Amino acid sequence: MMPALCLDLQPGQKILDMAAAPGSKTTQIASILRGKCQITALEKFGIRHEKLTHTIDMQGAGECITVVKMDALDYVDTATEKYDRILLDAPCSSDGRINLADERTYKWFSEAKSIAKAQLQLKMLEAASQLLSPTGRIVYSTCSLTRGENEKVINAFLRKHPEFKTIPSLITSDYVLPEYQNMTVGRWLPSQVQE
Repeated sequence: MMPALCLDLQPGQKILDMAAAPGSKTTQIASILRGKCQITALEKFGIRHEKLTHTIDMQGAGECITVVKMDALDYVDTATEKYDRILLDAPCSSDGRINLADERTYKWFSEAKSIAKAQLQLKMLEAASQLLSPTGRIVYSTCSLTRGENEKVINAFLRKHPEFKTIPSLITSDYVLPEYQNMTVGRWLPSQVQE
């Protein structure tokens, strides 16, 4: 739930959640702003779209959220407005789900999947940049721990878009990798379970 807290939310903002399902962060944003905002929540997959809609209904947040069943990459061509805040909690390789003590969790990750997801993430970040208002903010996050899906995606984007810059997180992160000290990238690690 950290990414939504990093958006620097203010009442009246237009907010885009580019990969919104299942909706916990979308409804968190609505709750923080007490519904005094306009949120567009994108989800292209049918079952995930249904989960998103269900979460919004269960949380009673439907008055300020518009759900759009569409791929975020296609939304760029149809959007009629710019957004003050964009949350891109990007689809990732899910390596954050790996539990070294449980071999069944290894199925979530492959190097090929990580590379493919990084390419998609960069495209989605590019799309976000086209949808952002001139004074807006994008929060890019993944639940992946790989540099390829995090720092390398951000670096590739910044090389192409020098008009963007990273800014310090509103929340102190667990650490920043030393070779990326010149770039403000927060990493929050999964909780450790003590036995």
